Amino acid sequence: MVKSALTLTALLFSSAVYAAPGSMDKVNTAKGEMLLEVTANGTASAKIIKVSASCEMKASAESKNAAMALLEKQQSDLTSALRDAGLSSAKLDFTAPAILSTEATAAMDAAVAADAAMAVASKSSKGPKNTMPKQEEPIPSISAYTRRVGLSTSSATEMRAIGSMIEQFGCTQDNRSFRNPLIELENPEGAKASAAKTAITSAKLQADNYAATLNMKVVRLLRVSEVGAIKELLGPGFEDFLREIKNDRGRQNPAINEMPVSATISVDFVLGPK
Repeated sequence: MVKSALTLTALLFSSAVYAAPGSMDKVNTAKGEMLLEVTANGTASAKIIKVSASCEMKASAESKNAAMALLEKQQSDLTSALRDAGLSSAKLDFTAPAILSTEATAAMDAAVAADAAMAVASKSSKGPKNTMPKQEEPIPSISAYTRRVGLSTSSATEMRAIGSMIEQFGCTQDNRSFRNPLIELENPEGAKASAAKTAITSAKLQADNYAATLNMKVVRLLRVSEVGAIKELLGPGFEDFLREIKNDRGRQNPAINEMPVSATISVDFVLGPK
């Protein structure tokens, strides 16, 4: 997939010295020559070897030991569920430390509501008021462990499947990591080089076409430069990849196992008479 755009940077010159605005060193042009700048884009594909996101797993119980035991069971159950679902490349990372917190239970809220109701009833009653001091009761609490769980796989389709399963095991998606997962590509440098080669080939073809329109020919190539240092490593297919991860409607789309890599380059040519 190749897209390109052309910009004519100079008119015909008699023997002259010309400098492209703010970018090119002075260039000697012979009589009848002109400069042409071509900006072109090329893409290539790189295999996805790893997609990483995360979730937060939480387990609560009446004691620390029970909460930790429940957390470990949730981890084991999730691991088994992914294996049973045939997600062969899925991996879970439970190495992050589990964080302990203590929380008041819903029983506390219920007790407060009951006390308020009794106070209202007491005020409306005509009988003698109970002046006995209220005995304080210990506030019930639970222990909770949370752990950040690393999720990784080799395709968007499998990451979507993982995302749809983890809630059942007390693991809440980290929305930020699912919106922008870490993606590792196989030989991204090679893919960039291939994309740049495609872009240069396109630029030369466009320059030839432009020269033919002017009844001229490409005399020489002066310079090749990256636009924004190959500004977009991941090409337009990245959005399709993210949509596939977030697709929770159960549609069976083909697995996305490759990512387009894009390179945008600028090439300066000298055109001359035929």
